[in-house]
Amino acid sequence: MNTAMAIFENQQQAIELGILC
Repeated sequence: MNTAMAIFENQQQAIELGILC
């Protein structure tokens, strides 16, 4: 997996979790 894509997905998850929490 591309590192940039992994960071992008992690940021997307962090944003979603931030909205939920």
